[in-house]
Amino acid sequence: GVTGGGDDLNNEIVIRGNSPNTLLWRLEGVEVPNPNHFARLTGGSVSMLSANVLAKTDFFTSAFPAEYGNGIAGVFDLRFRKGNNQKRETTIDAGVLGVGVFTEGYFSKKSDASYLVNYRYSTIGLLENFGVKLNEGGNLNYQDVNYNINLPTKKFGTFNLYGLLGKNAANSSETENEDIDVNPSTDNFTNKTESDESTFIMGLGHRVFIKDQTYLKTNITYSSNDAKQNDVLQNSGAVDPLDSELFDSKSEAFRLSSFINHKFNSKHTLRSGFTLSHLKEKNTLSFTDETDDGTLSTSQDEINGTANVLQSYVQWK
Repeated sequence: GVTGGGDDLNNEIVIRGNSPNTLLWRLEGVEVPNPNHFARLTGGSVSMLSANVLAKTDFFTSAFPAEYGNGIAGVFDLRFRKGNNQKRETTIDAGVLGVGVFTEGYFSKKSDASYLVNYRYSTIGLLENFGVKLNEGGNLNYQDVNYNINLPTKKFGTFNLYGLLGKNAANSSETENEDIDVNPSTDNFTNKTESDESTFIMGLGHRVFIKDQTYLKTNITYSSNDAKQNDVLQNSGAVDPLDSELFDSKSEAFRLSSFINHKFNSKHTLRSGFTLSHLKEKNTLSFTDETDDGTLSTSQDEINGTANVLQSYVQWK
């Protein structure tokens, strides 16, 4: 019941025929925006997360537990691993998807605290910066950063500071000549599309054992997704565009999530928790059209909204 959408050029996941947008993505136990580059354009082309930083990951296609309260199609529950607290290591790699630097290690030999950071820049974007044109109709460019800082304490549990930043841009251009025999200098029409998108996730997690079989885990996170797309229809014989459409969207979420987990024995585990979310959304759509007298007219529609959501659950496994 799981497919990749039938297209090798994207990273979207279709489960039982549901839209990829209804897949619930979680990072460190908290809901996050789709962590894929070009998610608004294709459903996701390349993951923003490196395999270097990921630990155990759960993927549910149906019958997910109660704590996953906002998933329809399925759940992808991602976790960062801890950095090496015994040795400092650095890796540089290059491939078709990108050129990256990964580093992990300890802050001090007297402490168990550790860090890991991964940065990647797209190979296509790097080649185009050096003047190598791979696609005449447009280009794709992206970069991303993942990090996890693990800070254990002797009395107050373990803290971890984690995050993700992904930025991508896509530009395309297509020229059409409607009637070259009539007026070859003014009948060349060019459609240009420019898209920019960025995803930002930052979180602070804490886990403390109350007893040997009971622990409390809490996360405070902020996430945002910004997307802009500008479509312009331009006549090559004119200076100003014939018409343009600019879409600007920003989604923000502040979340507090906490649960307590108790293991009675190897067969029975009880978990209870809640998630409090404050959501903000802003969408702006601007139009520019050429009037009958040849002047340009601009109009704009804007929608703003906020919401507060409280989710709570109890589950017995």
